[in-house]
Amino acid sequence: LRPLIVSNSILRELTPLDRYRYSLANRGAYDAVSSFNRQAYRIQHILSPYFNEDEINIFRLVQLKTDTLISGSSALQFFDLLVFSDSDLDLYIVRDWDKVTLLVGFLTSAAYEYAPRADQSQIFQQAFEAGRSYHVEPDLSDDYSSRDIWDVCSFIRGTDGKKIQIITCEKNIIQVILGFHSTCVMNVISYTYAYALYPYATFVEKRSIAIQNHGRSRCVPSINIANGDGTLASFLPRQVPFALDLNFETLHDL
Repeated sequence: LRPLIVSNSILRELTPLDRYRYSLANRGAYDAVSSFNRQAYRIQHILSPYFNEDEINIFRLVQLKTDTLISGSSALQFFDLLVFSDSDLDLYIVRDWDKVTLLVGFLTSAAYEYAPRADQSQIFQQAFEAGRSYHVEPDLSDDYSSRDIWDVCSFIRGTDGKKIQIITCEKNIIQVILGFHSTCVMNVISYTYAYALYPYATFVEKRSIAIQNHGRSRCVPSINIANGDGTLASFLPRQVPFALDLNFETLHDL
């Protein structure tokens, strides 16, 4: 095999599926891919723009205690091995005052300040206790977000303008994730695992499927956004969600 640095440069350009296939070639290839995964799929890569090393460690404990999930563009970046300089960190949490205050307390200690919208109370507790907000975030379809999201609260760090959003969910966070406008952002990171619901379309074919929601019915794929040709049958049957163990950086089919 080539030196590790060269191997990593090549492996980064492969899709996750191609890396997996290469790892089956021999023991050396397997070791090279395993080493690459340990370095590439680190939660620190998407958290470091928002927190320092000590803060990341504390956040991970807070994430564990509050069952907070990371989703949206940050989870997409994690799987696609990218970092977007202009993106926000979206944290999804069930609307539970004790859990939310623990998360907010951590953000405050990391120099983030509550930045209310014009229709929100200037005091966070009052905003939390207020009735449901029908403010719609870009990643959410109109009819789904109004039903399952309670509110979206922004926190901004004054030194560099970094933005973190807390999305409080009425009951089930996964229901909210499944209500996203397209499949490319249907990825979620818990304390232990990172999950990709449409890995083949998103990371192999580089396609996204628009989602239409009809009342309370299940999400229904509509068109192929990338090509605009409506050809979904070729890859939809091959969608097998996978999970990445954040402790050992190994992939598992679900």
